[in-house]
Amino acid sequence: MNLRIALIAGLAGLMLAGAARALEVSVTVQETAGIARTAEPVSGGIPLPEGVYKPGQVKLTLTDGGKPVPCQVTELVVGPKGFVRWVLLDCQLDLKPNETRTLTLTDERSDLPPRPVQSLKVTQTADAVTVDTGKAAFTISKTKPFGLFSDGKGENLFPVNPL
Repeated sequence: MNLRIALIAGLAGLMLAGAARALEVSVTVQETAGIARTAEPVSGGIPLPEGVYKPGQVKLTLTDGGKPVPCQVTELVVGPKGFVRWVLLDCQLDLKPNETRTLTLTDERSDLPPRPVQSLKVTQTADAVTVDTGKAAFTISKTKPFGLFSDGKGENLFPVNPL
């Protein structure tokens, strides 16, 4: 894949003043193979300023010209002082041949659509993994090969009868 991500570490808006903080990082994506890309996966690591983000509290938004870009942000590295030092960005972009696009990564902003009120909750035990989306909950068994999914109460959602 000839798609290149360059970090223009323009931590231009990095202001740390008490509880108020702002982060602004330019992320440049460049199509270098000369072909059009549709929903092309784009992934890259971004360093964060030291001593700002605790694990589970990283809320960053990727925008393109002020419009939010659906993006998964995964915490990668927690430093020795307990703060997140690196995140991984994963998104998909449409790019024209040889196009270079500069996106902006910022702290969560109030003028963008809000994140879901309830996030996905995953609970794991020795026997099963339970997934609760807020609207639906189900359990995936680790021990019952023909009772893979259940409704969380032990009843199989998709019973399979072995031949």
